[in-house]
Amino acid sequence: MRIKELFEKADYKKIARSLAENAEDININNTNTEEEKDIEREALRLHIESCYQKMLADNTDCPDQNMVIVCTKCVDLDDGAEYLDASLFHLEDLKKEIYIADYDDSESECIPLEEFERKYVQVYSFEFTPWAEILGSYVANISIREYGLDEVAKAIYDEMTFFGYEQETQEETADEEAQIITERIAEVEGHPERWVTWETVRKEMEEKYGWEPETPEEAEERHQRTLKEMKINQNERVRIMRAVKREFRLYYDKE
Repeated sequence: MRIKELFEKADYKKIARSLAENAEDININNTNTEEEKDIEREALRLHIESCYQKMLADNTDCPDQNMVIVCTKCVDLDDGAEYLDASLFHLEDLKKEIYIADYDDSESECIPLEEFERKYVQVYSFEFTPWAEILGSYVANISIREYGLDEVAKAIYDEMTFFGYEQETQEETADEEAQIITERIAEVEGHPERWVTWETVRKEMEEKYGWEPETPEEAEERHQRTLKEMKINQNERVRIMRAVKREFRLYYDKE
């Protein structure tokens, strides 16, 4: 089905409530009391509901997009949290191999960008993509079967509205962010001498805030945890993507 059909079938009140309850900017604001936070969450919930309904009420035809959005479950081993990652793929790209990264301790050379783009399935975020294009895209049925219709709709809606819950706000904020990114890229390319490593930044933070330096054992433990987390998430994505490739085989039979 298309994304717009998914949104029409989803429980938008449930989605709005969940997004409001997990609004990070509200939850981490320690200057407000819990009562004040509850008022903000309720106002946000109502705003999301209103914006969601406006999106569905827009009768503008969604262009037919040869793209599919796939949701996969990811885990964060640091805090035990689980969440759905929503990513965009071009259907034509699904003919390519599935890239399975080997997360181990070996040092391997990076694959040249041209080779990677030619051989492997490319993954795209879509927070900068116009909503009409997203609404006209497919959603992978395997994601809905595995994680539930409402959860998949929430993950996609959350990604779409990263820069705002209203079309005008989203477009304006996205344009501003794109300009900032362009300026930062130009600055980095024009002044490579300003690049610093994470190790340098961490050392400065340790000195500034009195952090205890990370021991070799702690660094190795963090490294192994990161490898394990990446492997778990990669395996789940590969499992889902194999099903997605099978799901759209009829699409290619028509070519």
